[in-house]
Amino acid sequence: MKKFFVFFVLTVLFVNISMVAQERNQKAGGYARVTSLGGNPFVTDPELLKYNPAYAATYSNFIWGDLGNAGDAGQFAGFNFYINDQLTVGALLTKNDLMGIHTGISSLDPAGVVSAVNTTVGGAKVVGLENNLELLGSYKLDNMTVGLGIAYASTGKENDPGTGTSKGSASQLGLNAGILMKLAADMKLDAGFTFMTTGASYEPNGGKITDISQSILSLYGKVTMPLTSKMSVIPLVGFSSSSGSWETAGKSGDNPSMTEIKVGCGMKYHEGDFLLIGGPTFVYESYSETKDFNGTADIEESNIKFPVWNLGAEWYATDWLIARCGYSAETHSMSKTTKTTPEQKDSETMFVPGAASLGLGLRFGTFALDGVVAASTIRSGLGNIGGAPTFSYVSASYAF
Repeated sequence: MKKFFVFFVLTVLFVNISMVAQERNQKAGGYARVTSLGGNPFVTDPELLKYNPAYAATYSNFIWGDLGNAGDAGQFAGFNFYINDQLTVGALLTKNDLMGIHTGISSLDPAGVVSAVNTTVGGAKVVGLENNLELLGSYKLDNMTVGLGIAYASTGKENDPGTGTSKGSASQLGLNAGILMKLAADMKLDAGFTFMTTGASYEPNGGKITDISQSILSLYGKVTMPLTSKMSVIPLVGFSSSSGSWETAGKSGDNPSMTEIKVGCGMKYHEGDFLLIGGPTFVYESYSETKDFNGTADIEESNIKFPVWNLGAEWYATDWLIARCGYSAETHSMSKTTKTTPEQKDSETMFVPGAASLGLGLRFGTFALDGVVAASTIRSGLGNIGGAPTFSYVSASYAF
């Protein structure tokens, strides 16, 4: 009865809010919204702040973050403050389970180097990177906004049982830069650069050091090109590269390296209260691993993903209630060569099952709550009154 009463009160509140004319809050969104729209890389959303700090100017005077999922995974907090017509500054405080559609400098240890060191030496000799602080800012010029961001995290651990000191440490440094530019004929450019390096090491008393590091470099760019007042085409390109090194027991070598290239083209249709956006992307990945690393043989692997579909639709049912749906799927071809004698070659074509997503956006003035609707909620029907969870992931924001 208590849960039913709460449900009734909220319903009455929502109905009253819907009867009051509101100016729509365009400074809203986050990972939950992008996920609801099929993990859509063509969408403009505060989520892009994680990869392009120039968006701080677009989302100035803005507090945002994720409430995460039922296990509290993915929670973070951030803000952007307007200083003057040119300058906006902000910060993100994130954990090691940050969710995102790409890897940005607020992500912690994406290559798992701390775990690799602890696995090599045995035990939790190095403390994992748990909290990350990113500082960012944007500066407006005539037809262009530029942004810069820096993030740093570190841990340390010493143990001295009286016979000598052993030391474990880890650190990560991230730098990113971005640009938003208005081009000719109302075209808009969005481009970003990210570099991050993570390292972990353990030095036992009187023993040899174990050290593993990994660096990631990525670039992306997309252009919004209006075709009509309602429709735009959005071509995008992306590049990322990951490489590193290891040292243990007096030996050293290279970590596995990976390169990824993306080329996509999306369409955006916006008519009144309705938005339809998405399209296909081509992804090429190459991966290499040395015999020194795995102890068996050199390995070369390539993957082609095409088409990768990300589709989403969004509809303002009222000024305070937004309905969303999305769909993502991909076809994946893999080729792998293990350079033994004789060489071993494997190839496979896989069809990653399509994933449908649903979402809701709630707007209360300039406060926004966006959630990915759990599939079980739809299937439960009237059972939701009994307490079934409504959202599997939630983002929140407040514009002021």
